[in-house]
Amino acid sequence: VYDISAANYYLHPFGLGAYHSAVQIFDVEIAFGAHEGTFTGVVETEPRSNPYLKFRTQIFMGETNLSISEIDDVIEEIKIEYIGCSYDVFNRNCNHFSDEFSKKLVGKGIPTYIN
Repeated sequence: VYDISAANYYLHPFGLGAYHSAVQIFDVEIAFGAHEGTFTGVVETEPRSNPYLKFRTQIFMGETNLSISEIDDVIEEIKIEYIGCSYDVFNRNCNHFSDEFSKKLVGKGIPTYIN
C-alpha cells in the first residue's frame, strides 16, 4: 500500500486517505495503472519500488493453494481484463484490481479502507 497524498499522514488514523495498492507474489509486485492504449494496464515491478509514491505498509493477505502454473494463468487472465484505457479513478482503479486479484489468489479482498 502506497500513499498517494501527503494528507494521508493526517487522514490515515481516521481510516481515510488516498492509496495506491498492488499485490506482491514472491519477488514481484503486480499493479494496475492507466494509459490511453488498448493493451494491458497491469505491470510487474520490484516490490516497494514505485518512484512516484511513498510506500506505507505491506499487508499479508494469506497463502494461496494455487500452483505456480495456476498463478501464471490467473495473472494472464487478469492482464486481459484490466486494459489501461479502462482505468477509472472511482470505478476501476488500482485498488479494485488488487481486491479482485487477491480474491482470485487467496479468496479474500483487500481491506476496505484502501479504496
